Formats: sequence, C-alpha cells, structure tokens
Amino acid sequence: MAHLRRSRRRRLRPPQSSVRIYYLPQYLAPPQLTRLLTDVPYICTSGDSRIVCQNGKTYHSLKDVGAEHPYFLTPKERRLARNKCIASVARVFAVGGYKTPLRPLRSDEVLDAVVVSGAGPQFEAEYLNYADFFLSEDGKGGVLCARLPEYEGLGAWPGRWEDVLRACAEEKGKAEGEREFVLFAGREVEGYPRSNGAGEWVSEMVGRDSYVFHEGAYLRSMRVCVGL
Repeated sequence: MAHLRRSRRRRLRPPQSSVRIYYLPQYLAPPQLTRLLTDVPYICTSGDSRIVCQNGKTYHSLKDVGAEHPYFLTPKERRLARNKCIASVARVFAVGGYKTPLRPLRSDEVLDAVVVSGAGPQFEAEYLNYADFFLSEDGKGGVLCARLPEYEGLGAWPGRWEDVLRACAEEKGKAEGEREFVLFAGREVEGYPRSNGAGEWVSEMVGRDSYVFHEGAYLRSMRVCVGL
C-alpha cells in the first residue's frame, strides 16, 4: 500500500480506534472521507433498482433517493470512492459460512486478524464505473467514453472506433493481463442478463449493439488501488 495514505488517528472516535482507512490522495482529499463513508445506503444492489437507506426506507432508483436525501453520494463521488480500503482489527470466533457450515472455534483456536475491505467496480449502471472503462461508438465514427479526469492517465485509446475494433481483433486470444481491449458484441454477452418476466432475457447494462472493455486501464486501476 505504498501509494495509499492513512487517515489520521485523531479523525477516529474511541469506538473506531481499531479501524484504519487508506485512500489514494490523487483521487480523494481528507475532507471528503467522512462524506464518502457515511452518506451511503444500507443496501444498494441490482443496478440501483433496490436501494435501502439507513433510515429503513426502500427506493427503486437513484433519482428517487436523491430527491429526499440531498447528501446522497453523486455518481461521480461513487466512482471516486472506490479508491480506498478499510482495515479493521478483528477477532475471529468462527469460520465458514456461505455454502459451508459455520464452525465455532475453540478458545485456543481464536484468531486475531486484520480484515481489509474495498469497494469493487460497478458496471451494471451506465453512470458508474461502466463510464470509465467501457468504450462505444459515438455515432460519428469516434469513441465515446465518460472517463473521469482522474482515470485518464491509466491509458488512452485510438481516436477512431474502427481503430479500436482493429486493436481488439489483433489482441483476440491473448490472456487476461496481456490485452488492452476486449470486444463484446451481441445480446448474449451484453452485461448481466436477467429475466424481464416475459420469458425473455435482457441486459441490465446499456443496450448498445457492441462495446469495448478497456481491460488494460481497468487492471492498472486495480493495481494502483493496492499500491503496486
């Protein structure tokens, strides 16, 4: 975590004394941390179609939440907030869970551990991390991408859509980590399929015929987040 900066201890209240927050200073500023850690929902899933706020209210779109909660994080803040991790000192009294039975540990087996958690990218909504790492044709032969300025140093792409497609063809068959662009075309691989209730499968991602994942830039962003 050489590139990560630790939040100062005096920012933590006594009950939080075993928690440390590490963040990327080129993306986040200390005054933002409180907002990025507290102005978040209790549950936010299914492409923002199910949002449960900390007051218990449930919403089915980000627009509805924003109307009542003016301090809810904006899409831009949510994209930037991924560039941090939280390290907590914990004591482990049981192991297992999720497909395996939870097994309590004997007193002589209890473990002290540091749990590090981070936020993964969210590709299922066009206005979240999809905007930073997916490219599409802009209707004029150019490339459309809404990448945040903070991510622009992770890698550029050819100026014309046909050049992006050519790069995809040249890199086809390369292993993950060796290729820069990956082409997705056709409904069967478009986003995360789900049933629309009428016997058809539709995508939760934007409905474009083809798009390109800037895999190289995304992997570089992940390496930056862990200080490599």
